[in-house]
Amino acid sequence: MAKLNMQKVSIFALKSDKKKILTALQSLAAFDLSGAEATPRDGFYRDSEEYDGILKLSDAADGALKMLSRIVPAKKPLLSAFSGRRKVSSEEFFAIEERSDELMGVCNEILRFEREIAEHKAEIVRLEISSEQLLAYEGLDLPLSFTGTDKTVAAIGTVPGLLSLEDLLKRLAEAAPDTEIYAETVGSASGQTVIFATAQRKDEETFTSALREIGFSRPSNTSELSPREELARIKDRIEALEKEISEGQEKIAAFAEYRNDIELLSDWYLSKALRIEAQNSLDNSKHTVVITGYIPTCDFELLKTTLTEKFTVHIESEDADPEEAPVKLKGNAFTEPAQSITAMYAMPTAADIDPTPVTSFFYYFFFGIMLGDAGYGLLMWIATWAVNKFLDPEPNMRKNMKLFMYCGISTTLWGLFFGSFFGVDIITTIFGKLPFKYPFINPMNGDAVIMLVLSLALGLVQILAGLAVKFWMTLKSDGFLDAFLDTGLWITTLLGFALTAAGMMLLPVLQTVGLIVAFGSMAGIAVFGGRKKKGAMKFIGGLASLYDITGYISDLLSFSRLMALGLTTAAISMVFNMLGVMVSGGIIGKVFMVVVLLVGHAINFGLNALGAYVHTLRLQYVELFSKFYDGGGRAFIPFAFKGKYIRIKEDK
Repeated sequence: MAKLNMQKVSIFALKSDKKKILTALQSLAAFDLSGAEATPRDGFYRDSEEYDGILKLSDAADGALKMLSRIVPAKKPLLSAFSGRRKVSSEEFFAIEERSDELMGVCNEILRFEREIAEHKAEIVRLEISSEQLLAYEGLDLPLSFTGTDKTVAAIGTVPGLLSLEDLLKRLAEAAPDTEIYAETVGSASGQTVIFATAQRKDEETFTSALREIGFSRPSNTSELSPREELARIKDRIEALEKEISEGQEKIAAFAEYRNDIELLSDWYLSKALRIEAQNSLDNSKHTVVITGYIPTCDFELLKTTLTEKFTVHIESEDADPEEAPVKLKGNAFTEPAQSITAMYAMPTAADIDPTPVTSFFYYFFFGIMLGDAGYGLLMWIATWAVNKFLDPEPNMRKNMKLFMYCGISTTLWGLFFGSFFGVDIITTIFGKLPFKYPFINPMNGDAVIMLVLSLALGLVQILAGLAVKFWMTLKSDGFLDAFLDTGLWITTLLGFALTAAGMMLLPVLQTVGLIVAFGSMAGIAVFGGRKKKGAMKFIGGLASLYDITGYISDLLSFSRLMALGLTTAAISMVFNMLGVMVSGGIIGKVFMVVVLLVGHAINFGLNALGAYVHTLRLQYVELFSKFYDGGGRAFIPFAFKGKYIRIKEDK
């Protein structure tokens, strides 16, 4: 439930063992290589080995896999998205190197067939376009390349517009009144008229000029065959290409048995590229290498044992500078799932504490209020538990499932508190009228104001919790006086106003006490708020500090969203239940009722679960973190395998 202490480690080893040590560190997945200086130490140098070529091999394997998946999709279980990458042993992973040449040959063959298939498909598109253009010329017995005889000149092509023969002859006569031109219309295509025209060879110049004047253009296809013969040839060619495509796909499909091995190969090349990249950051001498990085103190002995048992190394370590060291958070089963919430905002700096223990409680708590239905909560609880229990998800997915499992538990409890199970008061339905008020709060039946008061009260608790953390941090760094004057007085101010509000509803004496505490605390803020400033600003700064009360009021009002989202979930549930009952008459009606309820509650659950997720995040980031947390630290990133398709089993 805190930041792990870090050690800065320097590993001195034989240069001949460099690659093997990097592989061992990659397998350990507990060492951050970011500790190296920008330039090598005196007497050392750094490699500059290119690793782009290795990445290209990995990309080639990826491309082969994608093509293979298009032709022969991998059969995956229905819930495979939750299962994560395939697990293999480290021995199986590294053994793929021995077959790398063979498997790259398979990948290249797949990519060659893919390229041929793409080229064939592109040619089919061109042929189909050509075929469409030729259809308009189908009634012509002459080849499109025909330009006349020794004594005549001829033209086959198109002119703009849909012209009748009379219109065509009229335009040609106007363009060449002294030339005898024979013409006929052959067909039409895309708003143009296909024509055949001829004249005597001696009038070729006038004939050509007349055609140009009416917008004549020749076809792009100038085959020596007639249009009908050319269309038949194109059809035969398309059929031949489709056959070649089918054969190419069958050849690719024959490589399906290599799918798992190609996945291994792609990730093996990727891990090799990462090692080369890491290798270029190491300090080298003629015979030795220095590997510098960070490791959590709790993992240092494991690192030491792993390396000294296999290699000749000398390891030096020291407590890492908190300002420079990467941050890794430590949590328990309850708080660890919420570390992703902290990480999405920012990792803590050296001056910050880990906010996860505080935010995890409030996140689960408020999510449950916003979703607020025991049926939805139970579904979320069971589904997320089942994913982690039976599907072996990735580590990050496992944490997210735990996060939503706790949110589901909270939602279930709050749903029972509000008396809502898929919008129905199931407790009263089963047990009848109870000897006490139930539901304890029913926001849809006259308790909306009570719900609002509860939301604001819980918001005040979170704000006070954030201020309490700030008080503790200031106490440790600056002492009690600064902690009390800068933070404690705001705590007592808010508590004073809370007592005042309670007194208005319960005991008048609390109202008096609350006002005394609140205004006394505000007077203290006005007097001491500017104590660290100079001159007149000592007094003005204190008065200006009182303006922060508007921020606290705004923060407090933000918690009304707890009531708003809770009401939304309940209201929509009731609407869909009413719709279901309205169409429930007869057998067909009951079928419609089931459909309405299933679809309606699925929509309600999805929308409001998303809303609860987002709005609860906002309450943490804006209303809680603003009180004590800045963030800006650098996350601990272990040097490890980062495969796209496989993950290596952890050694037992």
